[in-house]
Amino acid sequence: MTKRRILKSILSLVLICSLFSFNIFIVNASYNEALAAQGIEITNTKYSKTVKTEMSTKITMSESNLSSLKKDLGKKNLTKYEQNVAILKELGFEDITISHMIPEDVEKMFDDSLSVSTTTTYIKANADGIASTISEQECLTALNELHALKTTNQETSVQSANNDGWDSFTSDDGYMRITVSSNYIDPSTINNQKGYYTYHVWYEWLIVPNYRLIDGISISSPVISWDTENMIGSHYSSMGYDITDINGNSAHVPTQPKTTTDLTVDESIGVYYTWNLPDNGSNTVNYIQIYMRTRGIITQFNQGTAVELYTTYVHTYPYLDLNPELDMTFGWEFTDEDVTFGAAAHLTLNPQFRVSSTQYKFYTRYIYNP
Repeated sequence: MTKRRILKSILSLVLICSLFSFNIFIVNASYNEALAAQGIEITNTKYSKTVKTEMSTKITMSESNLSSLKKDLGKKNLTKYEQNVAILKELGFEDITISHMIPEDVEKMFDDSLSVSTTTTYIKANADGIASTISEQECLTALNELHALKTTNQETSVQSANNDGWDSFTSDDGYMRITVSSNYIDPSTINNQKGYYTYHVWYEWLIVPNYRLIDGISISSPVISWDTENMIGSHYSSMGYDITDINGNSAHVPTQPKTTTDLTVDESIGVYYTWNLPDNGSNTVNYIQIYMRTRGIITQFNQGTAVELYTTYVHTYPYLDLNPELDMTFGWEFTDEDVTFGAAAHLTLNPQFRVSSTQYKFYTRYIYNP
C-alpha cells in the first residue's frame, strides 16, 4: 500500500509539473505573440538576449552570460583580440565595423566588463538637412541599390577622369548606423567602487553624404557623473574611413585611423568632440567610422535607478544661398528661317555658400542595480 501511495504521489507530481510547464509554455507563447503584434521580436541564445523593433535592436549580456562566454572562449586557442571579436559578433557587430576598430582598443574592450548592453539604430540624413530614424531594412535597401548602380556603372562606363561611376557609395543623402554599448565595470577592478560604466559609441556612415564639413559627437546623461580625474584613460575618440581608388581598382581601401584623447569633458553634462570629415580629394570616400569611449559613474550608485544615456550627432553641411541680381529683358529673336519668341534674358546670380547643421539625438535606457 505504501509503495502504491508513493507511486501515485510521484505520478501526481509529474502530472502537476507537466501541466505547470505546459501552462508556462502557453503563457510564453501568448506573450511572444502579443509582442510580435507590436513589432517586437525577442530572441535568446546561450549568451545573449535580443529585443528587436522596427527602429532599433538591443542586445544584452548579463553577468552570468558574459562570464560563461569568456570561459568558453578561454578554452580555445584564441588571442585576446580574437576572443573579444567573438564577443562583439555575439553582440551583433558587423564585420565592417569590427575591421575598422583599432586592434589595441578591441583587446582591452571587455577586460573589466561585468555585463554589456548594446543598442543599434539607423538614421537617414537628407540633403536638405532633415534627419530621421529608419529601419535596418530601409538602410540595407539603399545600400543594395547603390551597389547595383555601382556595378552597372562599372560595366557600362568607360574609365576616364570624368567618370563618376566610382562615386556610387556616396549620395546627396547620408545613411548612418549608430551603436551604443554600456559596459558595467567590475567593481573588483576599481577598488570595489560600484556604479562605474564604460560607454562606447560607434557612428558609421554606411552611405557617405556628398557634402561633408565638421561633425560633432557627444554623450550625456542626467544621472551620470563623468570621470574628470583620469582624463587620458577615460575619454578617447578615433576616426577611420575607406576610399575607392579613382580608377576603380579597389572598392575599399582603409586609411590609418586618427585618434585623440583631447575630448571636452564636463563632469555634470557629458563628453564632446568634433571631427573634420574627410573629403574625396583624388579618391572617393565610401565609409566613415567615428568611435568614442567615455567613463562615468551613476550619481546615486548605492540605489537602483533608470539610466537614460543620450548620444547626439551633429552633421554640418554647406548649402548654396542664391541672392539673384536680376536684369531681365525680353524681345523678339529673328532667324533667317523663322521668327520665334525668345528670351534675351540677362540673369546675374550672387551665390554664397553658407553652413547649416542637423542634430540627431538618440537615447538608450537601462536599469542600474547596485
